[in-house]
Amino acid sequence: MKLDKQTQALLDDLAAQAGDIHDIEISIETSRQGARAMFLGLAGEIDAQVSSQDLHIEHNGIHVGVRCYLAQSLASPSPAVVFVHGGGWSLGDVDCYDGLVKDLCQQSGVVFSVSNTASRLSISFHAPCSK
Repeated sequence: MKLDKQTQALLDDLAAQAGDIHDIEISIETSRQGARAMFLGLAGEIDAQVSSQDLHIEHNGIHVGVRCYLAQSLASPSPAVVFVHGGGWSLGDVDCYDGLVKDLCQQSGVVFSVSNTASRLSISFHAPCSK
């Protein structure tokens, strides 16, 4: 599959920055710091007219952290999207995706909810989960 020029340039730039990493052992904490820096570095400036609020939902003794995003142009009532970020239970957090979700919320005009505002990540915890 052929990539567009901008995507190929981004991938080439990331590969050049990473160098040959196949024989390097790094800790999970170093990986987390690097992933966070990459996610936040790619975010760029988002001029979205979106507000966000961190909420804690409890049901049957289980607490889940959720960040809700509302665009100023939001119609009421509005559909909602639950955004579950990637990271394999070991990398990234809700702040890494803040700019992306604000932009998606602004562009779509729907409510976005991101779970996992405070996570127990794998490697550090045997059973990763959202708090």
